[in-house]
Amino acid sequence: MSIEVKDLKKKFFKKEAVKGATFTIEPESIIGLLGRNGAGKST
Repeated sequence: MSIEVKDLKKKFFKKEAVKGATFTIEPESIIGLLGRNGAGKST
């Protein structure tokens, strides 16, 4: 079973952090989230 995400959006107040992300996570995959400091990755 896989996880499919379509058109993901995330805002922090008026600031768009993610806009229209689409991806599929296959079983047994290792996923990482990269970005600059202060970008909200741990949120």
